[in-house]
Amino acid sequence: MEHSQKKARVFREFLDFITVRTAFGGLLAVWTVFLPLLNNSFQVLPLKEYGVDNGVFDILTPTWITVITTTITLVALLSIFAMRASFCGFGKRDARRKALISISISIAMLALYTVAHQIYQEYAYFSLGVVHHSLQQLYFELPLLILYATFFSHLTQTSMLLAIIRFYKKVKCDA
Repeated sequence: MEHSQKKARVFREFLDFITVRTAFGGLLAVWTVFLPLLNNSFQVLPLKEYGVDNGVFDILTPTWITVITTTITLVALLSIFAMRASFCGFGKRDARRKALISISISIAMLALYTVAHQIYQEYAYFSLGVVHHSLQQLYFELPLLILYATFFSHLTQTSMLLAIIRFYKKVKCDA
């Protein structure tokens, strides 16, 4: 009985976190999980299949990249929420520092992804002789996937940390 009460309390706290008590902060943190899906639709970051508008992804299709990245960002969101008690009280300073580091990493990964994508798009097929539908192509796509997923997961982590700081300004710490 105690285990189910603990689960219900954690679920209620998560709902409070994303809705009423933090208003915009928690909701924004949850919405950042879905940014890869929005990017797949609106193409803010280049993510196109080979042969379509100078796309570079062939083995890892944009759909697979979006699914993998969304899963990683969801895990990042839930893992930060699971550690929320450590950011209570004096941990708020640590949360701010981690948020600053995380947004810095996110910006760096965005820049690296954009540059790597452009280099791959320009040089991989002609200068380096990458063959369409080959394992060699996967060696170029995996680093792009890692950069893309790292950008979105650190963006989610940053918004989640900032939302937790705001959450504990309004809610008494249980820790």
